[in-house]
Amino acid sequence: MTIHPTLHTTKALFIFILRFRTFCLCLCIGLTANCAAQSGFQPHYIAVAPGLDYAHILSTNQPWSIHVARLDRSRHDFSIVSTLGREHIQGLSPVRAQAGSVPPAQGRALAAVNGDFFVIKPGPYQGDPQGLQILYGELIREPASVSFWVEGNDLHIEKITSRMSLVWPDGQRTPLGLNQAPRTNTAVLFTPIFGSSTRATNYAELTLEGIAGHPWLPLRAGHTYPARVRDITLAGNSTLTPPEGTNAQSPIAVITLGWMLTNHLAAVKPGSLLQFSTELSTDLSQASAAIGGGP
Repeated sequence: MTIHPTLHTTKALFIFILRFRTFCLCLCIGLTANCAAQSGFQPHYIAVAPGLDYAHILSTNQPWSIHVARLDRSRHDFSIVSTLGREHIQGLSPVRAQAGSVPPAQGRALAAVNGDFFVIKPGPYQGDPQGLQILYGELIREPASVSFWVEGNDLHIEKITSRMSLVWPDGQRTPLGLNQAPRTNTAVLFTPIFGSSTRATNYAELTLEGIAGHPWLPLRAGHTYPARVRDITLAGNSTLTPPEGTNAQSPIAVITLGWMLTNHLAAVKPGSLLQFSTELSTDLSQASAAIGGGP
């Protein structure tokens, strides 16, 4: 994830908490303060930028090697954002590369720290975050447990669960996953942030398009999205980019169905209308960034 300023100045500053393992910046700060107090020594901070200080606590007796970034949260020229390995869910990249991938219009990375678990095993879903992620306000992965998120200058940690669902034309409702490996009994919504295609071979899939006058991609938490079925395939691995000759400005999404849910296809054909919800147990509609806190 990342902290960046609100870009009213000529040079924006960022603190990044990048998704890789199991801790995030705010947790490290609290833990470090407790450790320093108990050990009898205090960290020596060096100013990185106005409002941002850095310290390295090193103790061979513990052993400890703790890097601390201290942010003045009263400032409005910083913000926290999350990142992805290769600007999509598919694939991995080092922390340094992710920090350097911040769009210049968003600012400049000043600090980065790993955060949360992800799928590391090579395969079609390598890089998949294991829990909530919001990237510049876009919901790209639903929560699984304790999550960390940012709303303005406020930081939150809380257990959040997903209430995402798909409503079929006949009114039946099915729980819905987001940008993750499908299973035989699940429905998963894939959006373009995942990659070039769903990589779900031999699955039934519905390609969806938005409806004029209604919200559509990129997804936001806590919204309901009506959609029209553009295409149906039983071969899977549908593309997540509009086909040539169509309106490239209108992104598409794909719903992948495990075989235990294919009975719903009897009520669906190209042109059918359905809707899905991105409701969560906590309202994150105003969250600009978020990551999960565990698998």
